[in-house]
Amino acid sequence: MRYYASGESRESYITGIRPGGRYGTVHDVEKRRDNLPENVFHYIKEGVQREECLRRNEEEARARIRLEMFSKKPGQHRGNVATIAAESGGDAEQSAAMSQLERETQTRERRAALQELYQRDRREWEVRLGARGLATQRT
Repeated sequence: MRYYASGESRESYITGIRPGGRYGTVHDVEKRRDNLPENVFHYIKEGVQREECLRRNEEEARARIRLEMFSKKPGQHRGNVATIAAESGGDAEQSAAMSQLERETQTRERRAALQELYQRDRREWEVRLGARGLATQRT
């Protein structure tokens, strides 16, 4: 047997039946749909915040490394060997991570410089070969 909503119970809102049977479901086409509760996309928001924090920490570490590199004169050490050895006990992992980060940055910058050099060299060769009437690509 089929169920017909009377328009008075809570199912009347779901089915769209109103008393009198004239009107359908209350539906606003222009209504904003992005005002969801806080917990729906909370994990996405946390992920974005985490990525921003990591990026900010990496930038600060790079700036600190550059500051340390350029603040010292070459061959100059601050303090004696005993104090450096005593301080480096807890900072060994941090300094290793910083040096790894600096190596990665240097490698990235070196690679970008080489790519630019190769592209410039290729453009020069294309100009030279074009002046002789030779093509660098098959047609």
